[in-house]
Amino acid sequence: MSVERIIAKVAKLFAIAADDAASQAEIENAIQHAQRLMDAHQLTEQDIQQVETSADTSQRMDQFHAVVGQRIHQWEEALAFFVDDFVGCPSYVDPALREATTAGGFPRLDASGRQRFGKSFVWYGIAEDAAAAARLFEELHMVIQVSALAKFRGYWKGDGAKYALGFAHGLREQIEKTQQRIESVTPGSSDSRALMVQRKTDLAMRWLENEKKVVLRKDRSRNRPLQGSATAYKTGRDDGRRTDASRHRAAKLGSR
Repeated sequence: MSVERIIAKVAKLFAIAADDAASQAEIENAIQHAQRLMDAHQLTEQDIQQVETSADTSQRMDQFHAVVGQRIHQWEEALAFFVDDFVGCPSYVDPALREATTAGGFPRLDASGRQRFGKSFVWYGIAEDAAAAARLFEELHMVIQVSALAKFRGYWKGDGAKYALGFAHGLREQIEKTQQRIESVTPGSSDSRALMVQRKTDLAMRWLENEKKVVLRKDRSRNRPLQGSATAYKTGRDDGRRTDASRHRAAKLGSR
């Protein structure tokens, strides 16, 4: 097998290891196999980065909106940050009001039957990743809304909003614990994933600035502390920890 094919195989194994939709056993096996190949053929991290960057640049770039409301709430920002990290795709907030539609392109209506308009989160970069991130956000957004309505009769203020924020934080805690377990078995796996995600983010940023002429701020909006009970927050966090985000994911990170 040529060196080029071995490098490509190692890069593919690292892509599997970076995929949050993969099982822990799949991630551990991929990393161990990749490390054995690198040791056997004296390959460096730089060798693998060059192949991954080349593969990334061959992907179609695009951006996808997930419209929320005319005001973006704290729990929605927390959910967007979770999706950024989970899929490995960056996003920004678009303050311009636009029509809210379903994944099938049909208009979303408000309680009075009128077309909904709102601000949106925009995922950008490799088209497959950006589309997956926007879909995942919309699905989890709906899950949180339905759960908050059932338990607290709302999700924009009071205990309902506090529950929704706890839910988003619980999702993030679940992923962090999974990564910690993987890191304890295969040291360096978190660094490998972080490097790949950073390369994709840098590529996406250049595309956004050069092709879309969008230059992003370094920070997002600051939210005031939420009113609501600690019990509502804890209930949401527990529900978020129990929710399998991988089940809602429509595409895998790193798939080609």
